[in-house]
Amino acid sequence: MLSENVSWTWTSKSVRLSGLLPDELYSLSCWNLLLPDRESQEIKIPLIEQGVTTCEVSLDLPTGIYYIQLLFGQNLPKNLGWWCESGPYDIPEAIDGDEARENYCYTILGNSESTEQFIAAVNQLKLNFDIQQLQAGISSLESHHYHFPNWLSSEDLLRKLKGLLKFLNKARVEVVGTLIQTPKPKHSEPQVNETAKNETAKQDNWYLINVSSKKRDVFSRYLDIAITQYKLQDLIVKVEVPQDSVYEDVVLVNLRNYQQAYSHLKKLPHFQTMERRPLTSQQVTRMLGAR
Repeated sequence: MLSENVSWTWTSKSVRLSGLLPDELYSLSCWNLLLPDRESQEIKIPLIEQGVTTCEVSLDLPTGIYYIQLLFGQNLPKNLGWWCESGPYDIPEAIDGDEARENYCYTILGNSESTEQFIAAVNQLKLNFDIQQLQAGISSLESHHYHFPNWLSSEDLLRKLKGLLKFLNKARVEVVGTLIQTPKPKHSEPQVNETAKNETAKQDNWYLINVSSKKRDVFSRYLDIAITQYKLQDLIVKVEVPQDSVYEDVVLVNLRNYQQAYSHLKKLPHFQTMERRPLTSQQVTRMLGAR
C-alpha cells in the first residue's frame, strides 16, 4: 500500500519525494493542461533502496502546465499538484499552427483572459474534461500545492478552472453539445475611429506592424499578454486592428517610444516588421474607417 507519510517538494527541474517504500514500483502521471485531450506522460521512479528516505525525480517534460500524480500499483493516485517551468509565450510544438488550439493555450497563459473566453475555447475544441481530475486540480491550487514561474498566476488559473467546473456541472451534458460565443473586442467604427483620430492628432505616434499571414488574432493575443505581464500600458498606449480584408495582416499601435516598444514587439511570435515612420492621422482614419 502507499505510505500515508509521503511528502514532496518542488524544484524548477524536479520533485523530491520522501516516504516511499523500498523495493516498490512507483511512477508519476503528468497531465498537460495545454494538451488536455492527450494521454498523460508517465515517468517511472527508480526502485528505492533500503535505508534511502528521499529520492529526486527529474521532470524532463515538454512545454506545458502539468498536473502530477503519484501512482503505485492498484492504489488510488496521490495528487502532488501542479508544476510548470515554461515561458509565458511557450506552447507545445504539437499544436504549432493550429489556431484553435493556440487560442485555447493563450486563454490559459494570459492571466487577464476571462473565464468565459477559456470556456469558449474549450467548447470550440469540444474538449471533454475528466471532472474528478478537474476537481483534484482545483483542490491542489486551493491547498497551494504547485510550483509556477512568477508570470503564471495561480489565482487566475484557479478562477478559470472553477468556472469551467461550474459550467460542466450546470450543463449536465457533454461539452460537445454546448456552444458559447467568445466575446470579441468591439471595433465600433465611429467611436473607435474618432478616438484614434484624436489621439493621432495629439501625438502622431501610430505605427503599422506587419504580422505573419493569417496570424493577426494570434499575434494580438500574444500582444495583450505582453502588455499585461510586463506592464507596458504606458509604452503601448493603444492597439487597433483594421477590419477591411486588405489589411488582414496589419496591426496598428499607438506608442510613446518607438525604440523601447520595438524591443518588446519584435520578440512576439508572428511579428514580421514595424514601419519606422509614424502614420498620419489621415492614414489611421482611412485604415480604421475602411469597409
